[in-house]
Amino acid sequence: MKELDILCVEDNEDYCFFLGRALKNSSISMKYEIIKEGDKAVEVLQEKSEEYIKPKMIFLDINLHGMDGLEILKSIKESNRLKYIPVIMLSTSDNPKDISQAFSLGANAYVSKPSSFNKLKDFVEECCNFWLKYNHTSLSTTVYD
Repeated sequence: MKELDILCVEDNEDYCFFLGRALKNSSISMKYEIIKEGDKAVEVLQEKSEEYIKPKMIFLDINLHGMDGLEILKSIKESNRLKYIPVIMLSTSDNPKDISQAFSLGANAYVSKPSSFNKLKDFVEECCNFWLKYNHTSLSTTVYD
């Protein structure tokens, strides 16, 4: 398995394209993967955690086919090997119930999807600067119970 900085779980084909472009255009060099199915994301995370190769950050949509983002978030935060990975919910939903539930399940942030490519690019840049450059994420994700 390859090293991974960011795992994106997003099923909208167009948004995947723009998110990928925003990540490629970031000033921070990173390795990322975009997964379009919730079940597949959980499988990949489990495989990576077993090999001690985990992402340093996860962008997670709520509305996914199969296993939804809140179920994935719950699975991540219940896993001793995954629970320290910062999860940023990135969703079109601004439903207060979704937001409250995401935070109660352990989301580190909840962001409404930026509406333009430039806003998405700025958002990705700011997230990467904080979570990958300034925050001590890489240390916290190596801690195991």
